[in-house]
Amino acid sequence: MSLSSLVLVINCGSSSLKFSVMPVNDGQPLLFGLAERLGLDNAVITVKDGSGNKSVLSLESASHHEALKVLFDTLSSKKLIDSLAAIGHRVAHGGSDFKHSVLITPAVIEKIRALSVLAPLHNPANLTWIEAAQALLPSLP
Repeated sequence: MSLSSLVLVINCGSSSLKFSVMPVNDGQPLLFGLAERLGLDNAVITVKDGSGNKSVLSLESASHHEALKVLFDTLSSKKLIDSLAAIGHRVAHGGSDFKHSVLITPAVIEKIRALSVLAPLHNPANLTWIEAAQALLPSLP
C-alpha cells in the first residue's frame, strides 16, 4: 500500500460509530466495524478486516474519544494509520450551506454547530467525533 492511499470514513451518532478504511481508488474496505453502546457499561468496538477476521474489544470508559483511540491503535497495529490521507465524516445536516463535501475548518465546525437546531440529536454527536479525530490525528484533513 502506498503512503497516503487510504481514507478513514466515519459515520457517527450519539452512542455509536461505524467506520471503514477504504483505498482511495477502490471500493473494497480493508477494515470496517462498529463501536456501540457508547456511554454505557457494556460498550464495545467490533473490527473486521477484508478477510473476514473479527475482533471485539470492550471499551472501559465507553467514551467517543476512547472508541477513536482504540480504532486508531488498531490501525497502527495493522500498519494502516500511516497510509491514511484523510478522514471523511458523515454529518447529519448541513442545511443549505453544505451540499457537497468540504474540508473541515474552524468556520465549518462553527457552521455545523449552528445547524444543530436542524439535527439536534446528530450534529452535536458528529462534532464530538470530528473534534476527537482532530485531537488524535491533527495532521490529517
